[in-house]
Amino acid sequence: MRHALLEHRPQVAYAMDLAAAPVAAWLSTGSAQPLIVDTGDTPKAFLDLIGASATARLAVAGLEKVGYGRSARIIVRGPHHRTQLNDAGYHHVSVIPDGVDLSFFRPIDVDDLRTQLGLDDA
Repeated sequence: MRHALLEHRPQVAYAMDLAAAPVAAWLSTGSAQPLIVDTGDTPKAFLDLIGASATARLAVAGLEKVGYGRSARIIVRGPHHRTQLNDAGYHHVSVIPDGVDLSFFRPIDVDDLRTQLGLDDA
């Protein structure tokens, strides 16, 4: 990851989920690009839920502090997660919900196409 960031010099570093590898790679390049963290959950809250060791929870809390704290933007799926992050002091959070615009994407009749491709139920 570090090599790709240094070689390609993207305009932004986009990390899917908060993990040590992308955050460390971004930090090791001198943090030249803005970091965007796209996360579906709060890692420390998950570790608390499953009863992980205090050491693991402490390590993840540090990762959250660095990753979330130094990111240009945090992307989450819903308003509850945004509220959790806001309550933790992170206010650069945007909600992009998962989903599909049903006014644009809708089922269509594909019987002719299936026949053309030899996929009809015969």
